[in-house]
Amino acid sequence: MTYDITVTNTGNVTLFDIYVEDMQVGLMEVIAELAPGESEVFPVAVTITQELIDGGCFTNTASAELREYFGQERPDQGQEIPGIGEEEYEVLLVVRDQAEACFTQTPELTILKEITAGDPYSLVGDEVEYKYTVTNTGTVTLIGPFTVEDDKIGTIADPANTSSLAPGEEIVFTATYTIVEGDLVEGSVTNIATGKGFFGDDEIESDPDEATAEASFNDIIARDDDAGTFQFSINPQVATINALDNDELKGGVATPANVILTTVTPDPTGTLTVDANGVITISANPQAGDYQLTYRITEVG
Repeated sequence: MTYDITVTNTGNVTLFDIYVEDMQVGLMEVIAELAPGESEVFPVAVTITQELIDGGCFTNTASAELREYFGQERPDQGQEIPGIGEEEYEVLLVVRDQAEACFTQTPELTILKEITAGDPYSLVGDEVEYKYTVTNTGTVTLIGPFTVEDDKIGTIADPANTSSLAPGEEIVFTATYTIVEGDLVEGSVTNIATGKGFFGDDEIESDPDEATAEASFNDIIARDDDAGTFQFSINPQVATINALDNDELKGGVATPANVILTTVTPDPTGTLTVDANGVITISANPQAGDYQLTYRITEVG
């Protein structure tokens, strides 16, 4: 950021020994002689820092002093004036002027949400782990507290309790979500998150980002069970078969330990019944005919 400091003799006499200062940039120059109507220009530069941008505006002040020296002759034009103590000159005239530059302030946060573990999930109680990267993508320094709002998990606190976040800096949050039955029914779960911080008293909120974990279901096969023909006139006792003997889970045998059996459509006559262990019972001395019931097997969990 550059400024031009212009010193002009607006009087009607030639001036000598004009000290020009801009302490904010370290400028100290001497105009040995300046005739009426003449000007000298001193360009100066100010390095833009984050502190200046955070402040909003920067005011630069420059001054010109007309001094009269005692005990020695004025140097010729172009010669440097040797260092002289304050007691050896008198300030005849001081003029000051200032210029203000203001900066565009853009407070902005972005969030990146990622799944780091638990995708896919298959059981109630499985955990999906998330990583949230909140970055200051604006032009000004933001202040805490910084948080992440997740629509499934709630408010996630900043693990580092960061007090300020400069442009380009980031904070990493982590959180875990526990799978519920509805997530298995739905087949996937999507979490939506936003990052939050402050610029002064104003809350700054990122655009939302989301991540979806998918459900993965183990192969389960329920085959029809044909009990065959029973001759009760010859063998009148109660007969049984096991419904799970020909069913599979994950390529292995389905058992009461890994599946839950429930009756969907019972035999309306009550001749056939099935218990939780898969045992289908044919009651004693039934009427001749065909009987049927329908059951369901569900993976435990």
